[in-house]
Amino acid sequence: MQTLYESGLLIKGHRVQSTYVKTFVPNFEDVFGYHSDVFMLLEALSPPTIKISQGVSKLNMEASFHLMNPFNEEF
Repeated sequence: MQTLYESGLLIKGHRVQSTYVKTFVPNFEDVFGYHSDVFMLLEALSPPTIKISQGVSKLNMEASFHLMNPFNEEF
């Protein structure tokens, strides 16, 4: 995980429906309306740590969540 983080490989962009965005930002569709194609970007801010144990394994990390304006992704 340390190597992936240091190499800048823990960044993931994805296009989703605005209904999915409401999970994180409840009033998103009230402000922007429904959109079928909103760009989200997640980026690790620190190297993730993994704890593997019997029954439950956990991944912990700090991340940045960017949600692009559906009307103009430059903002």
